[in-house]
Order: sequence, then C-alpha cells, then structure tokens
Amino acid sequence: MKLPFTLATLMVTVALAHPARAACSDRPGTPNQVLITPGAPGQLRLKWHNTAREGAAYWDIAIFRNNKEIQGLTGISASKLRDTYFHEFTGLESAARYCFKVRARTQAGSQGCVSLLWSQSQCLNPRWLPR
Repeated sequence: MKLPFTLATLMVTVALAHPARAACSDRPGTPNQVLITPGAPGQLRLKWHNTAREGAAYWDIAIFRNNKEIQGLTGISASKLRDTYFHEFTGLESAARYCFKVRARTQAGSQGCVSLLWSQSQCLNPRWLPR
C-alpha cells in the first residue's frame, strides 16, 4: 500500500504542531517593581523583584534606545541584594532614552522556560543621566 506522504513528512508535521515551548508547565513568574537608577555618566543600574516561587535565577533583558530594540541579554545571571536583583549597564549615550523589560528564565542561555509575560517597560529620559 502506497501512502500519499512519507514518514519524514509526518514527523515534521507533528514536530511543527507541538512546539517545545508547550512543555513548560511550570513557567516562572513575571518580574515586577522594575526600577532604573542612574549612576556615573553613561551608567545605570536596572533593579527588579523576582515573583517566581521556584526561584528563577536567570533573566532575559530587552534593551531599547530611542524606542528601537538594540540588544537583548538572554539567560544571564544577575547580582542579588536581599529580594532585589540588579544588573549594571555602562557605556550608555547621555543623549539617548533607554527602556528595559525583564523576564525570568529557569536555565542559563536560551534554555529553559521563560515568564509568560515580560515586565512592564521602564525608561530613563536622557536628562536624568549625569553628564
């Protein structure tokens, strides 16, 4: 009996219908209380609270300059002080506006489950950066 499709076609169809993301049954919570603190010229500290009950230890950070996404950090670890996580940024342009969003990740790099949602975006106007 000849079938109108091959086994390989069937396997590809099944793989596309069930993405790997669907396996994340216990996603970490969305970080909240995101705050930007200016530092020395061209520097700032991004802070946030972890809402993940399982204690997510890795983070994705989306970075926007003048409303355009310029970079993303994926699966990074961050410094922690009590219940607050933070990451320091340097080399920023003082005349640019920077915005940041954070989400939790269960494993380093691009592996693991991520928060269903990104945190609310927080921005820093250029006039707040020391010159």
